[in-house]
Amino acid sequence: MGLSPEWEKLFGPGPSSGPGSDSGAQMTLASASAPGDGGGGGGDGLDVHQGPWTTAAGVSGELTGATNAAVTRLETSHEGVVATLEGFMLPAILGEVRTSWKERLEDVRAECTRMEASLRTAGKEFGEVDHRVKAGFDGVHPGKEQ
Repeated sequence: MGLSPEWEKLFGPGPSSGPGSDSGAQMTLASASAPGDGGGGGGDGLDVHQGPWTTAAGVSGELTGATNAAVTRLETSHEGVVATLEGFMLPAILGEVRTSWKERLEDVRAECTRMEASLRTAGKEFGEVDHRVKAGFDGVHPGKEQ
């Protein structure tokens, strides 16, 4: 069974149905060696940096602040509106919509706060693990006497 014409444009013809065929699209991991070379892939070292985690935590913190501002603005925007619409159905509907949006924004704020803490913890732990593993291997050099 071949690939669809759209996929063939991207990857070339699909694998043939004959035994032992090795043509067509293949999937490999970005860090893996080429098929059949027996290598382990990857570079000389694996570095895990705290930076991306800290950056993501900062973005979550900014979103928390922006969400706080949105909740405040939502509340202040609705002050006095209900009194001017007395006698209409609109105040009840407006109140439902406001409450619904306030709850959504509070949920987003809570999730951003949780994510900020989790991302900071993950970055700290990754950084510490990287240093512990490196320290554990610092004294081990293949082919050298200890």
